[in-house]
Amino acid sequence: MKREQLQPGYMWAVITPTIRYFEWHTTRSGQVIRDLLGEDFPGICGCDGYGGYNRLDCWKQRCWVHVLRHGHQLTTKYPEAMDAHAWVSALRALYAAACALVAAPAYAALPLAEREAHRLACERRLLAHAEPVCCAELKEWRNLARFVRDHVNELFVFVQHPEVPSHNNATERAVRGPVTARKICGGTRSLQGSKGKMVLLSLLQTSLVRGLDVVTAIEGLLPGQPLFASK
Repeated sequence: MKREQLQPGYMWAVITPTIRYFEWHTTRSGQVIRDLLGEDFPGICGCDGYGGYNRLDCWKQRCWVHVLRHGHQLTTKYPEAMDAHAWVSALRALYAAACALVAAPAYAALPLAEREAHRLACERRLLAHAEPVCCAELKEWRNLARFVRDHVNELFVFVQHPEVPSHNNATERAVRGPVTARKICGGTRSLQGSKGKMVLLSLLQTSLVRGLDVVTAIEGLLPGQPLFASK
């Protein structure tokens, strides 16, 4: 988040293996991502646990790194809560088993119905693990278990579709630089500056992820207009 002309603003990023696209908005409403992806988005959206993504009607793969990070924070905050520690360890084991399954040779070539069956089996095991502690005394434990229960059908999509990452690390890496820069300089301080920065970030990062020379790529977008005027 940053402030532009005394208004709070948020950077939104849509990431694919070959595209980096950024927009600046004054709201964190889930309608923003619905508008970015379109009402009939046919793909799978990898995302963290932010509630704004609940408004998407498409398939979602929630980030396991964020889930396990909350588990680590729980065990760090309550070192004496052995039951919680055991539960978090079992949660990690369920995730590790799913990752090992997907990483098996020729797994991606299995029929879709078979991969779907594996996904549903993973979901049943995870649900059975989460439900008994959804009323745990520790708030952090209770909240994590409830998140897992409520989003169980969004945690193992990668088992059915192994081309989908089980995390949103690519997005985290894409926004890390701009976020760091904003913390250092305080933002662009104007709406026009923020929108311009989003365009430049989209062009620069897309060029880099495609292995293109940035200057040449941008110059190619300006037919008849060289990037630098000749002297």
